[in-house]
Order: sequence, then C-alpha cells, then structure tokens
Amino acid sequence: MQEKARRKEQERKKKEAERKKKEEAEAKAAVTKATATMTERERRALAAEKRLGVTPTLSPTFVCENCKKPSCGSSPFERLGYKYCSTACVVEHKKVLGK
Repeated sequence: MQEKARRKEQERKKKEAERKKKEEAEAKAAVTKATATMTERERRALAAEKRLGVTPTLSPTFVCENCKKPSCGSSPFERLGYKYCSTACVVEHKKVLGK
C-alpha cells in the first residue's frame, strides 16, 4: 500500500517536472521568436534597458479600445489617450464617443 502511494507520488512529481520543462521551453521559444523579429533600434533599446537594470519589455501589448482585441508588436493608433489596432477602430470609436 505504501509502495503504491510512493510510486504515485514519484509519477506525479515526474509529470510536474516535465510540464515545467515544457513551459520553460515554450517561453524561451517565444522570447527567441520575439527577438528575431525586432528591428535594430528595438534591439539596442533592449540592450540599454538591460544595462540600466530596467525590466525589459519585448513586445508592448495593448488592448484596442474599440474591438477589445489584444495587439502585440504593432504600433497602436492613438487618439485622446485611447489606443486602437487600426484606423477603422479609431473611426468607429470616434462615432461611439460622439466626438
């Protein structure tokens, strides 16, 4: 009975370790992909942030005020302090605001 419980515990720990390893590999792959698509200016900014000890931000993310979709990597359109994913969303939200 104790041996069975011990085996279950070992198997659970093994699965947990495999899951963590897989998550770390996925996170590393995402960072590698993000740095591969960076411009030279973004790479230099990232290096400067590392030198200064600032937490680096690889891809700034924001949520479009109109469609509520998260946008990553693209430059947002801004109007009146709101951020949008496209000019169509700017126009639509402008109508909603009545301005």
